[in-house]
Amino acid sequence: MIEARIKEQLRAEVRRWLAERPELRRQSARRLDVAATLLSWSIYGAALEWRKQGGQQSAEQFADEVVPLLTVTVTAASQA
Repeated sequence: MIEARIKEQLRAEVRRWLAERPELRRQSARRLDVAATLLSWSIYGAALEWRKQGGQQSAEQFADEVVPLLTVTVTAASQA
């Protein structure tokens, strides 16, 4: 139950952030919803993976690896 709430809140925050991006304003609400789902699940999955690795690297180091990969999704959404 907690996991579901975390995922939904994360998706809502990502959706809100995407809607504020000027380069995404021409996208349909459905497309933004799909992008928000993809990004939020990716973020959640990456956090689980980092935790599973047992802190072999700092959260900041892991984020430095993950953020460029997430950026690809935002860029693709803005170009479609």
